[in-house]
Amino acid sequence: MSRQHVLTMLAAVLLALTSVAHAQQTLISVSLDTTERDGMTLDGPVDGTGGSDLGATWNQILAGPGRGQSPISSMALLDSQNETTTVGFTTDLDGMWPWGSPDLVMLTSGAFQWVPTTPGEMIFSGLTTGVKYDLYLASFHPNESGSRILFETTNPTTTEGTQIADNGGPGGNDSTWVEGENYAVFENVAPNDNGEIIITLGSDWDTDNTKRAYVSGFQLITSPIQTIAADSSPAHEATDVARDVVMSWAPGQFAATHDVYLSDSLEAVSDASRANPMDVQLAEGQDANSIDPGRLTFGQTYYWRVDEVNAAPDNTIHNGNVWSFEVEPYSIQIPGSAIGVSASSTSNEFSTPDRIIDGSGLGADDTHSMDNTAMWFTAAVDPDPWIEFKFEDIYKMDVIKIWNSNSAAESAIGWSVKDLEIQYSVDGEIWNVVPGPHQLNRAPGSPVYNQYDAVPLSGVAAKFVRLNIQSNWGGLVMSYGLSEIQFMHIPAQARTPVPASGDTDVLPDATISWRAGREAAEHVITMSTDVNAVIEGSVPSVTTSTNSLSLSDMGGELGQTYYWRVDEVNEAEALSVWTGPVWSLSTSAALVVDDFERYNNASPDRPFQTWLDGFGYSADEFFSQGYAGNGTGSGIGHDIWSLASPYFDGDLMETLITMEGSSQSMPFYYDNSTTAASAETTVNIANLQVGQDWSGNGIGTLTLHFRADSVSEALDTTSSFTTAGSAGWFSQGADSYDNEDAAQSKEISDNEQSSMQTTVNGAGTVSFYWKVSSEADWDFLEFSIDGSLQDQISGEVDWQQMTYTITDPGSHTLEWRYTKDGAVSGGDDRGWVDQLAWDGGGQPATMPGNTGQLYVKVNGVKLDYPGPVTDVRWTPWNIDLASLGVNLQDVTTLTLGIDGANAKGLLYLDNFLLESQ
Repeated sequence: MSRQHVLTMLAAVLLALTSVAHAQQTLISVSLDTTERDGMTLDGPVDGTGGSDLGATWNQILAGPGRGQSPISSMALLDSQNETTTVGFTTDLDGMWPWGSPDLVMLTSGAFQWVPTTPGEMIFSGLTTGVKYDLYLASFHPNESGSRILFETTNPTTTEGTQIADNGGPGGNDSTWVEGENYAVFENVAPNDNGEIIITLGSDWDTDNTKRAYVSGFQLITSPIQTIAADSSPAHEATDVARDVVMSWAPGQFAATHDVYLSDSLEAVSDASRANPMDVQLAEGQDANSIDPGRLTFGQTYYWRVDEVNAAPDNTIHNGNVWSFEVEPYSIQIPGSAIGVSASSTSNEFSTPDRIIDGSGLGADDTHSMDNTAMWFTAAVDPDPWIEFKFEDIYKMDVIKIWNSNSAAESAIGWSVKDLEIQYSVDGEIWNVVPGPHQLNRAPGSPVYNQYDAVPLSGVAAKFVRLNIQSNWGGLVMSYGLSEIQFMHIPAQARTPVPASGDTDVLPDATISWRAGREAAEHVITMSTDVNAVIEGSVPSVTTSTNSLSLSDMGGELGQTYYWRVDEVNEAEALSVWTGPVWSLSTSAALVVDDFERYNNASPDRPFQTWLDGFGYSADEFFSQGYAGNGTGSGIGHDIWSLASPYFDGDLMETLITMEGSSQSMPFYYDNSTTAASAETTVNIANLQVGQDWSGNGIGTLTLHFRADSVSEALDTTSSFTTAGSAGWFSQGADSYDNEDAAQSKEISDNEQSSMQTTVNGAGTVSFYWKVSSEADWDFLEFSIDGSLQDQISGEVDWQQMTYTITDPGSHTLEWRYTKDGAVSGGDDRGWVDQLAWDGGGQPATMPGNTGQLYVKVNGVKLDYPGPVTDVRWTPWNIDLASLGVNLQDVTTLTLGIDGANAKGLLYLDNFLLESQ
């Protein structure tokens, strides 16, 4: 069911919020409408798509930015039997609702009356912990002076809850019941640790104490007042954090300064304050929302808190949440999958050398099993036992962890290795010996064996490690065994590239970075489109002392795949250069000048506040001075303020006519009949994110995408058309009879209509093709001549030709109209018309809907478009920037305009791009 009727009380809530819309985000707003089902009682499971159609009693969700979408992942309604239905917030609240024995009674108020035997719940989940929300709950009963419902938040692990509001009884905790408006407000609600706000619908205050809930709507928004620090970096509970990290956060709304606490003690950070800093206060009253704690301890877990401090005179301190992170370890394990292994011999096909590097037999707390197949054993007699490991690259070695042979017969036989020599090599040819002696502890042959030997390698560089076994602990047989070996290395190479290796659509001027190798003094970066040149180092390199640089410094251009490598250098080290791995990235094919996605109805993001037009705009809280307009006949955005406009109370931006992959385009209306003989819209490039230097990164072409909104063109005629009703008709190419374009009715609601009409003269024959997809027998596509209905179609009717003869002389009005009844939608809910033909004589001279000469100006230099502006398909205009002769290092303005006296029409603009030649 399509619904647009919002309850008066909920509308009042929404209206009241518009003054703070810039500081809040509406996450979910729902109202109920049961006009057609007053007093209906529904029992048992109800299917929202059929039967009694319970789901159809819910209004469409009115979400915030990106209407129809919501950051909330789900809401659940629980009935008295604790059965749960979870509903995603992207479509109507339809679905199967297992209500069971309680009745769900539809009331004339537009609410539902829920009479459960136990309190029910509404669960908002997927919320952000540490962020607070405002909750508006609308309730109304037509026969009561006040609503009778108990709202309270609950923690799912307890039976007690914190009361939010009681409409008929005592006031709730920090809540406001708005008398006469029938909605409760609870401000600054914090979700639980699971990211949930749980609302209990409890008993009312009637004398019979019947548990009854009257809920007519609810709204959840981010609180306009965020007083505490949020969005910590490092993120809460992050691991492998660089020990030279700079910590930062998003400050609270009223924070003037910040107090920062840091320690490895959770208790100390939780309890510390200005009065009792407990030796963990890192800063007091600092201005910046970031701080460098100095070098931290490897492998340590730290806790930290930021208290936000208001300015004078109150200087209120808002204690923040306690966050934590774990610092990177000193050394990290080389994965077994990156190690090759060979040995002097093997006892059988199960106890092979690879079993001691694959983690088999190793459990929690470093405990190794007694399973012989998870170990390596030499042959029964091996006079020269050894095992050798080969890594994928050269590593700076820290420690070898060795679990000895732990079989059940270990205490009797003694396979455990006792004495050994350790050798290492970078090339497999020249070997060095790790100073010893090295004697391993004997394994106990026990299921609780977790005491490995840690043999230090003291940072030697190695690609090969070889263990030459000299004896075992039993001394009875010349056979030896080991359970597990792990190699820990100090990360001396560059790692963790940003963007990640293989990433695409990277901006050619993006900053690339990496985790620097340990003790690196400088970094040598090699980059090329030739992977072999990077491997061989045969292309020029760039040296930097920081672990980041711009792709522009490396000559990055649009539409290229680059291979790059970072070599870490420290001349004071035994191995002065650690060659890094080769990574790749692909740059985007274009830079976005403007994709028009960020504009909406609210200041400062209205499109005409960036793309200046002939109407201008008024001063407000974001613009201290208004703009009177540029004196031309241009208008940016649909007219959403005039009652007569088909876009009244709609969207400034166009959401139906867009390029593939776009969610909206920008309407550019022009009319040169009453003003200058041109209509222009101009943007200051400094107000866009593309930057003003268009001379580098392989940029050569400015591409502007536009299309006409010419119903005449779509209908393959030169007749002029007017549109009327709640919404007009428009041209589109997604569905047409001739596989090119056709006119289509725009979206309308119940009890509304969308029409288009034209005028012909004299007698003749009119023909056209039409199609409809609608609620059968209730919503219709109609055709009339001079107000007299000729035909109508409904349901699913594919393209068919219609022909009518007019015999009377004079002027005749042809009208196509899509109409809807008061409830329910079906199909695509629209009509189409294509290939209109009229063979009558005396047809008045007409012209297409779009006229005039399109032009562009870059820094004031003008270039005309080589063609008409009547095509209703998206058209790319590719402009050679070099041909304009402007300073491409400092592009300041971009103008789009239409020349021509009396020129009039509408263009849609989308995806303005900078591309390569």
